[in-house]
Amino acid sequence: MDVLTLANRVNGAIFGVSSDDDFSDRLNYRYTVGLLVLFSIILTSRQYSSEVIKCWVPAHFTSNYEQYVSQICWITNTYYFDLDQKIPKSEVERSKNEIKYYQWVSFVLLIQALLFYMPRIFWRTISLKAGLNISDLVEAAQHYKSADKFENRKSYMKYLVKNIDQYVDDSRRYESERNKNPLIKYTTTAIPWFGKYLGNYIVILYFVVKGIYILNTCFQIFIISFLLGKSFWYFGYDFLINLITGQGWTVTNSKYFPKVTLCDFNIREVGNPNKSHKYTVQCVLPINLFNQQIFTGIWFWYLLVLFWNVIEMVVWIRRCLPAKSKKWIERRVSLITKSILIKKDRLDHFIDTYLEPDGIFMIRMIANNTSDFVATDLIHQLWCQHAENYDQLFSKDEPHNVDDSLCVFEHKKKTDEPKHHSTNQSHVNEEFNREYLSFGQAYNQINDQETDLPRDLSQIPNILSQISYNRTVSEKNARHVDFHSDTANLLDNNDTTLQHRKRELNNQTKV
Repeated sequence: MDVLTLANRVNGAIFGVSSDDDFSDRLNYRYTVGLLVLFSIILTSRQYSSEVIKCWVPAHFTSNYEQYVSQICWITNTYYFDLDQKIPKSEVERSKNEIKYYQWVSFVLLIQALLFYMPRIFWRTISLKAGLNISDLVEAAQHYKSADKFENRKSYMKYLVKNIDQYVDDSRRYESERNKNPLIKYTTTAIPWFGKYLGNYIVILYFVVKGIYILNTCFQIFIISFLLGKSFWYFGYDFLINLITGQGWTVTNSKYFPKVTLCDFNIREVGNPNKSHKYTVQCVLPINLFNQQIFTGIWFWYLLVLFWNVIEMVVWIRRCLPAKSKKWIERRVSLITKSILIKKDRLDHFIDTYLEPDGIFMIRMIANNTSDFVATDLIHQLWCQHAENYDQLFSKDEPHNVDDSLCVFEHKKKTDEPKHHSTNQSHVNEEFNREYLSFGQAYNQINDQETDLPRDLSQIPNILSQISYNRTVSEKNARHVDFHSDTANLLDNNDTTLQHRKRELNNQTKV
């Protein structure tokens, strides 16, 4: 594998177009990760391109001594006291205010970026174990939305319907599993390797991931608080107070990112290893100016991410409430059916037994990443597929009321159709053939026997009446009769010819 291929895969994994989630999820694993990596690169480049610490040393120190002091203070940490505070003599007291983070900020930011991406890996891994690639489904729905050719749109819709139908109509979804106690059902589902066939596996896992994102954001603030040695929760509030009072970025006595610190070090005397001189010097940390700006941005960014995570969690809980989900599906089913009144048994079976929470969640996710029109088309096709799979469970007086010609899959002809249905269809076909045959015979008789005009003229109204009656019966039974277009055209042409022939016979009779 070359470097370019690896780079493309990393880019696709972090910034790719796959969308088996919502915007708040992408705000965590895509934009936050990118922002933290960018900050880490900026700080790393700053550390190696300029002085990160500069210490004030006694006048008798040479330049080499000065450089040594700066390096030793960078490595062994510094400590901070306000300018109006007295520096304690005890090393224990000094160590309580020690600043330990500035060497490790770049690495900590990378660790935070990894932690923000971990829930994404968990979601992708567990959702794939369910036997369905939601990312592929959303991508196919996006292609369906943007496709220009009808055949392309049809192929994408077939892919969607086939995969969702295989998942929601899996034979392993036993009725006994569905009827478990709700507490046991949801507890089992929360365990990644169990509950795959309970109908709410993906939904529960998605809420677990949502909860992980919220907890992760809070945990990140604890990490920064531990790193700084002070609570980071009120950092943004304190910054706003400083900004209002006119101090802003220039404040040097910030308790979070002090720019002026103190450093203790010892220098041994040559020839007298047991005796050393202790020095306390004052140092300036230019790197903390960048740290303060970066962590100020991080604080407000985390606040936004936390707020958005909580809002989206509430929104998805509301969406997945049984009553809300059922109403959402009902409204879209009513848009695609020919009848305003839909049989409750059929609709309940479609929502509660066929789709279940997982199926509704997948449709919701597709609607969230494409459009409501695509979701409605998908529900239409799944309604057709449900009719194909379960029509035998319902009375034939309760049709699914969707035009089968608009379904992407051709329905197989049922072998167990009721007798009244086949009898009615046979009767209409025989009626049509008989009327058409009588029409042809009369038409030929009129053309061949022009000598007996009064008798032929009297037959025409009867024939026209039969044609009109036959057309009315055929239209009422259109869903049961295979009414070929060439036969219909011939019938219309012959009807017109008879009308014309009638006018000619009337004219000849008058003459």
